Amino acid sequence: MTQAAQLATETASAPLPPGEGGVTFGVPLETFKRKAVIMSASRVAGQQGTGNTLENKSAPAWRIEFETRAKWQNPLQGWNSTADPLENVGRSSLFFFTKEQAVAYAEKAGWEVEVVEPNLRRKDRQKRYNSYGDNYTVKRKGLPDLSHLALQGK
Repeated sequence: MTQAAQLATETASAPLPPGEGGVTFGVPLETFKRKAVIMSASRVAGQQGTGNTLENKSAPAWRIEFETRAKWQNPLQGWNSTADPLENVGRSSLFFFTKEQAVAYAEKAGWEVEVVEPNLRRKDRQKRYNSYGDNYTVKRKGLPDLSHLALQGK
């Protein structure tokens, strides 16, 4: 276990009660009223790789993000602006190897926690047929019932 992971899970040696550790982090008090969302990234839609997901055990997959607050368009440059100091926190630094480490850190900081469980990928494969012609085969469903066509001609 890495030293960072060991420190994140240690709660017995904390000098402050759980939930009051955030006061020592040096952040404004209004940040403790925010809800922290703990989640795991899903696979990127355009890629087959699983590098940022739970399936990759060599990289931290769980992260802490905060609720998004109001944004506006800057009239001078046209950039999107926000007055939210926690907007970029989840994108830059708060990554964890396990969900328990993330929850322990958030509770130590005194944040209200919501855990979003990931939708895991199915391991079984759909049945696949041999070729394009198998889409039109009668082997799967049998011969089509065309009796209704014979009655229309009379």
